[in-house]
Amino acid sequence: LSKCSNITDVCFQYISNLPSLRTLDLSCCNITNNTVEYAINKFPNLTHLNLSNCSNITDNGFQYISRLSSLRLLNLKCTNITDNGFQYLSRLSSLRLLDLSCSKITNVSVQITMGLTNLKYLLLRYTRITDAQNLVRLINLKYLDISMTRITDVSLQVLSKMTSLHFINLTYC
Repeated sequence: LSKCSNITDVCFQYISNLPSLRTLDLSCCNITNNTVEYAINKFPNLTHLNLSNCSNITDNGFQYISRLSSLRLLNLKCTNITDNGFQYLSRLSSLRLLDLSCSKITNVSVQITMGLTNLKYLLLRYTRITDAQNLVRLINLKYLDISMTRITDVSLQVLSKMTSLHFINLTYC
């Protein structure tokens, strides 16, 4: 359903009888917290969820996502998530990929990521973070994109101890 700007909360009910659905891409759709809650209740076994560019979802909407215990990929790029909304996501211990690029998260959210121990790919491009020192606790992290942030030398010194990293993007830092 990606880029279906005519998909709204009302239209979403028509796909709700797909019990085997594991991947849901609602990027660039005109949905709200109501659709997120409805989707999570209807598809509790989702493993991949893309809500990028869904600007009508507020921090309260992210509380429903925390119920998806099997979620492995979560794309929240260019959403209105803040540190308040991100705290709900810290319970998603099965996550392998998390994209928070172009969001409103800060250093507070970076501290919260410590519970995401299975995370392998983390994209924080163009966010408000300046301190990435707590990311060192993500021992399985292989890919880190902190481009277009204001990461400091101190953070980079700490990140240099992350021997599991295969890729780090520091463009425009």
